[in-house]
Amino acid sequence: MVSGPAGHPDAGRRHARFLAGAGLLVLAYLVAAPVVWSARGFDGDAGPLAFRAPEATSAPPDATVTLAAARAECEKLIDLSGTERVRVAAGTVSGQPLFACYGLRSNGDLIGAVVLDGAGNQVHNVPLIKQSGARRWIGLVTTRTDLVTGGLAMVAFPALCYRYYRRPRPGPLLGGGLLQSRWTDGVLAVLGPLGWAVLAVERRRSRGRKIRVVRCP
Repeated sequence: MVSGPAGHPDAGRRHARFLAGAGLLVLAYLVAAPVVWSARGFDGDAGPLAFRAPEATSAPPDATVTLAAARAECEKLIDLSGTERVRVAAGTVSGQPLFACYGLRSNGDLIGAVVLDGAGNQVHNVPLIKQSGARRWIGLVTTRTDLVTGGLAMVAFPALCYRYYRRPRPGPLLGGGLLQSRWTDGVLAVLGPLGWAVLAVERRRSRGRKIRVVRCP
């Protein structure tokens, strides 16, 4: 059986509701993004331990680990795995000795950063990381480019979903019972590889329906 929005008597209403919902999501992003950006609490690379800060030659006062030990600890962290070189800035922020480690590729490109306290432990205190100047390289959305990319994704994802659902697609098996229902298909899709394995050996669903379940139930 082939089912879908195009052949449904309420297709027009569904399309309108979908477009309205997608529009509201985009509008919410456009409203929320500037508010969140203005309250981000840091200014690009500004800060005593920012990437542009001088490379450390010694540990900051009151640190209980040496600069070499801090560098070695940074190199073990998964955030900086695969780097060619670790550049370390050190200093005191809000009365606390900190090390900011920046992982570099061989061509000098920065691929990640972590902040350690004076004892060599990784810092997860966001306000402190912001004060240090390293937040730009640790946060998920820290630049205007990130905001624009997020906005484009908010537009692209509903657009792709809308295009996908406009196309006729294999529906659940008529009279197939609970095991071939849309609900069961949804559970199998959520189970991932385990659900796909069940679909692979199941014989009543059509090949098209199996593909449909794997992609999006």
